Amino acid sequence: MKRLLPLLLVLLWGQNILWAQKAVLLRTQYESYAIDNETDSLLPDRKESREYYTFLRFNRRKDTLFVNQKDTSKDIAQKNAFSYFVTTKEIDESNINLFIGDRNRMETLLFRFEKPNTIYVNKDKYVLSDKYALFLNKKIFKKRDIATILDFLDDQLGDYFIDTEVFMISTKDKYKKNLKMNGGTIINQADTTVYSTLYATYDDKGLQMLGRVDTNEPQLPFSLDKKRKYIDADKLVFEIEEQTPKDNATYTQEMYFSGEKFIEKGEYTQYGLNITTFYTKTIEKVKNERCRKLTSKGISKQR
Repeated sequence: MKRLLPLLLVLLWGQNILWAQKAVLLRTQYESYAIDNETDSLLPDRKESREYYTFLRFNRRKDTLFVNQKDTSKDIAQKNAFSYFVTTKEIDESNINLFIGDRNRMETLLFRFEKPNTIYVNKDKYVLSDKYALFLNKKIFKKRDIATILDFLDDQLGDYFIDTEVFMISTKDKYKKNLKMNGGTIINQADTTVYSTLYATYDDKGLQMLGRVDTNEPQLPFSLDKKRKYIDADKLVFEIEEQTPKDNATYTQEMYFSGEKFIEKGEYTQYGLNITTFYTKTIEKVKNERCRKLTSKGISKQR
């Protein structure tokens, strides 16, 4: 894989010259504070307030995404600047690689389609409805569409190394079209003999509940329970509970179908430290006019 990285970067650099004109600029605001559960007191050194920007742009084929992250929006749209990339490579008609990396390292996710309705991501298994399997076979394995891949992965049921900001440009098709997952298994990355079972329920409005139940090893609890709290034509709100051997988290996610905004608010408790952290993370698209100015500025600097 290390020998492949320099060649892949050369190819991506060529694609970067042919980047699509449409791009997205995001602003992330994150605030948190923590308390010591034993003394019920605030921990001043664990208070955090941060703002940063993410610039996303596709190549013309939309099978590669360039991601640039900075603390300010200044010069973020320069054409040849990126923090990392997400790209695809076809192996055959039923297998593609998704590469996520930068100039120094690269992670790989292998997507495999197994007829009639199963998709594997590495060793994680997703059993889909016939309609969803047909849809993804066309969009992922034939067109290698990054936005559809992100839509498929955005529940983050497995460990897939993708920042929340990147999911802002997913298609949201599985919610809009009520495409259904019927079940599957998620393999623990630290110990591949440990796995969680997936479940999902739906109604006429779409996804009601989804998650991972406890693993086949009761002493290693890995679970996630995601329930729909609210839905309308513009947005979808989930309540989520997540548990690992090291911590427990409860939070809400407010997702806008337009991709304009995402809000996550919640708390998580670290068992070993007996500390609970409360946080709010808001991701918003910067207005299109400002994004166009940044994009034009980035292009003109390269001429």
